[in-house]
Amino acid sequence: MRWTILLSIALFLWPPRSYALWEFGGGARALGMGGATSALSDDPGALAANPAGIAGQDGLSVLLSSSNYFRGLDDGRSMGYSFIGLVIPTSIEMIKVGISVENFNAGDLYEEVSALAAIGMRMEIGKGSLNLGADVRVRRWDSAAVVAETGEELEHLRGKWTPSFDLGLVWRPGGSTSFGLVFGDLGGFDMSSGKGEEEKIPFFFKIGFYHEVFGFGLSLDTSVKQGIPSIYVGSERWIANGRAGLRAGLAFLDVSQGTNMSFGITLVPYQKPKVSMNYSYSHPIGTLIDVGGIHRIDILFKF
Repeated sequence: MRWTILLSIALFLWPPRSYALWEFGGGARALGMGGATSALSDDPGALAANPAGIAGQDGLSVLLSSSNYFRGLDDGRSMGYSFIGLVIPTSIEMIKVGISVENFNAGDLYEEVSALAAIGMRMEIGKGSLNLGADVRVRRWDSAAVVAETGEELEHLRGKWTPSFDLGLVWRPGGSTSFGLVFGDLGGFDMSSGKGEEEKIPFFFKIGFYHEVFGFGLSLDTSVKQGIPSIYVGSERWIANGRAGLRAGLAFLDVSQGTNMSFGITLVPYQKPKVSMNYSYSHPIGTLIDVGGIHRIDILFKF
């Protein structure tokens, strides 16, 4: 059983499929809403969802996030994801900049590191606004094939630092409705080890919609990668005068990744500066269901 579990991890993570694990990158709010945040990104988690989302933020904000993947696979190893995001105002009121660092690791089997820099610009249009954003990301991966019983390393592979780019917009025509559009992984992150042909991540585009009705925020995203669509649906409700939030989501990913259901909660103990503590859980449906899902906890500061 131990061998089967570890082999499954290795096959699941082995290039070029590891990028599947970035589907729910960013903070706990994004995970809790099933990843449907391309039209809603209004905190540093936007750096993982839609770079245009940083343009609508006020002041300095910092997001620190940590995740545990598939707890049933531990067996002496750990699988985790961490995210640090920072959005900074500039001397030009309509322009914001952001930086983030992400890390996914499966112990000594696999690790992937990403660093990103983004810029966003907000323009007032009539009663609404149009936010534009762009970022550049560099990533590198490390991978090893390990014999489960002895821990002997069979082969160690390392990718090179490779850039990719994202472009996005968020349009708020007025009221509580917004639309998002993202073109991601432009240029293609290279997952090859240099021992064979290039294995680049394909680019994708995502369209998002968000609307508030009867006190609930409803979000819907649709993305297409290599002609294969994925659908993300999320909802949230703020209660106690905005000091607590509840959310849930579903992600209907492509055939190779399955479906995920998620839920989350937010507590806001301080308003000035605003401090939010967030927890979310996402569970795969029909795949790896016996080994648990993703737990994510983070803390958000808005100054």
